[in-house]
Amino acid sequence: MRSYWNPYSSGTQLNLVLEHLFIKSSITQVEAEAVYKIRRLAARISEMKSDGWNIERNIRYDLAGQRYARYSLGKPFRNDHRFRTSL
Repeated sequence: MRSYWNPYSSGTQLNLVLEHLFIKSSITQVEAEAVYKIRRLAARISEMKSDGWNIERNIRYDLAGQRYARYSLGKPFRNDHRFRTSL
């Protein structure tokens, strides 16, 4: 039997980000680093987009005028098998 590594297996950075998006609906770099010790959130988001996840980026400004991105799950694609409720 051939085994392979699943990048979304429990405890991986991709899994942590995906779970956070499902539970909290959005995440920022500061949240990812403080909660999960993920220093390259944009790279994880890019990997998720490459895997077919619809991730939206919303640019915001903090009180000091610094720009930051807040990522959230977009609406699923029409034929996305991950969100089908019945077969």
